[in-house]
Amino acid sequence: MTRNDILRQFPEAAKEQIDALLNIHSADIGQAKSDAAQLQADLKAAQDALAAANATIAEMEKNKSDAAALQQQIDEYKAAETARREAEAAAQARAALGARMDAVLNGREFILPRLREMILDDFEKALADRVNVGKSDAEVFEALTRDQGYFKSQAPGAGGEGGMPKMGDLSGGDSMTREAFLQLDTAAQARYKAEHSGNFYALFPEVRPTT
Repeated sequence: MTRNDILRQFPEAAKEQIDALLNIHSADIGQAKSDAAQLQADLKAAQDALAAANATIAEMEKNKSDAAALQQQIDEYKAAETARREAEAAAQARAALGARMDAVLNGREFILPRLREMILDDFEKALADRVNVGKSDAEVFEALTRDQGYFKSQAPGAGGEGGMPKMGDLSGGDSMTREAFLQLDTAAQARYKAEHSGNFYALFPEVRPTT
């Protein structure tokens, strides 16, 4: 707005009035410019704050992913360590059980090495059986192995509990083989098993004796 703009609208206006109007107009323009500058500054500050917030969120999301991966590694390590400790404890318990059985073997040897683990399993179950509470290891073991022909001293021809076999006797004796046994009829197989249990379980170690 200029002085002439005012005179065109108000021809009768005095100089002082025109000056006052121009001053008011100039003040309005200055305030408007100031307000616009402040708005621009506020907008810039808001934009900067938004950019900073977005950067912070992105970093937090990245850290969240890293933390999840780290937690997974920690969980896997804990699980592996737990499994290792359990396996170690089981191995120690098995070794202790084997030592208890060795103590009551009294020097006897099994006919086949694989029988040891089978009898060790049975020994563990027998020790845990309520009917054997209060019994010694020796009592439990002897009851478990009595007359089963597990030991070399019980094998025919060993000079021990089994005695000497009769030569050529296919119903028993050390000449019996798995193939020969399987060729016998059912009655002969049952008789052989009953009369020569030590030989039978030596020929068929996968068969567990009934107690």
